[in-house]
Amino acid sequence: MKAMQRIASLALLFVCGCGDGAAQLTDGSTAPADATGVVDAAILEDAAPVEDAAPPVAADLADAAPAIDPTLPHARADEALERLLLDFWSGPQGYLNRTAPSDGNLTGYWTFAQAWDAALDGVERTQGKRFAGWIETLYLAQDARGWSSDYYDDESWMTLALIRAYDLTGDRSPGGFSVARVVI
Repeated sequence: MKAMQRIASLALLFVCGCGDGAAQLTDGSTAPADATGVVDAAILEDAAPVEDAAPPVAADLADAAPAIDPTLPHARADEALERLLLDFWSGPQGYLNRTAPSDGNLTGYWTFAQAWDAALDGVERTQGKRFAGWIETLYLAQDARGWSSDYYDDESWMTLALIRAYDLTGDRSPGGFSVARVVI
């Protein structure tokens, strides 16, 4: 195990290097290093694990890791999306604020498209049980401001959000997918 610790120390040193010709390792020993703090490769050969210090296998690591509730990542994503929508939405201006708390400025076209896409992720993740009302709200908010941008890549993000909204809602009304065709 000591050999594994020394290799870990050397790896850390390689990343963080001292640059003074001698490197202080985390186990307290020193190793020769060049001016950038990179340890001589021969040191690594000397620090190779010995047979009685085999590296841990995946099964050992899995046993040591605590069990994680598989619903936790989705719950966290839902909570983050809820905070985004509630903290950044400006009801009076009908658009997303640039900052929370608001500095009085609204967000840009691209960041709005990203937020809308996050809302669409939430609708998809919850099978429409949450956030579905935001699809139309955000569509109408952008429709009031216009669908054009001076940047093609920003328009591409908005187009992707429009297509996803269409796919999730199946909305065949004017707007929706036809707007995506106009933006492109």
